Amino acid sequence: GAAGGAAGAGGSGGAGGGASATTAAGRGGAGHTQSTAYLDGPSGQYAVQGANINLPEGGSPKDILQAQRFAPVSKFEIVASSIIPASLITGIDSTLPGLVSALVREDVYDSHTGKYLLIPRGSRLVGVYDNQVQYGQSRLLVAWQRLIFPDTTSIDLLNMPGNDSGGYAGFGGNVDNHFGLIFNAVLLTSAFAVGAELASPQTGGITYNQSTGQLVTQSVGSNIAQTGTNIVNKDLSIPPTIHIAPGYPFFVFVDRDIVLPGVYHNQ
Repeated sequence: GAAGGAAGAGGSGGAGGGASATTAAGRGGAGHTQSTAYLDGPSGQYAVQGANINLPEGGSPKDILQAQRFAPVSKFEIVASSIIPASLITGIDSTLPGLVSALVREDVYDSHTGKYLLIPRGSRLVGVYDNQVQYGQSRLLVAWQRLIFPDTTSIDLLNMPGNDSGGYAGFGGNVDNHFGLIFNAVLLTSAFAVGAELASPQTGGITYNQSTGQLVTQSVGSNIAQTGTNIVNKDLSIPPTIHIAPGYPFFVFVDRDIVLPGVYHNQ
């Protein structure tokens, strides 16, 4: 076992970027051996093949997560879970779906060293927002599709989500629940109901032949009541409207690694 460990240490001390293979010696108990290769990376060694697994007594493969560490693809990389600070240029009104633009408000550097400027302040963002708002909802989903650098080059963001300045999903804004329309709808419903009631003859339980004028009045009152009810139902079905003003601060949440060709230089 010691000899195998020494051989592994010697193999991994080669030149950076090289690969070396080691074979772990057998261990007692429920363990087993397996050939393992390592790749020297900027932050240590990364397994590129299998790994030795030594199960505890009574253990099961389901109790172990077999994971590999992968070396960064490039030093000009912004890894997933990073954020891009930005502010809205255009406002949002959820009455209709549409496009929205924003401005990156801080320089964004590579995730590994923090030395390389990859996205400069002043870059523009183009996105879309959804207007499917339900009653009681106070936030809008915004997805960012494109990032345009100051030199007019661009990259696709593939609908990366936008979070507010607190990190919460979606954008919060001023909500108009249209209570004025709802109140007017209630009043109209009451008025139409009263009109229909007055248009109906009061017989007191006695059946008699109605005149033509009474029949017309009753029919008109019934139609008015039905029309009023339909209008009121449409008013009640109007969803809340969310307004978000220009200048709203937010973050683009990087949900996949962004690999750029190099440091940004404005030409």
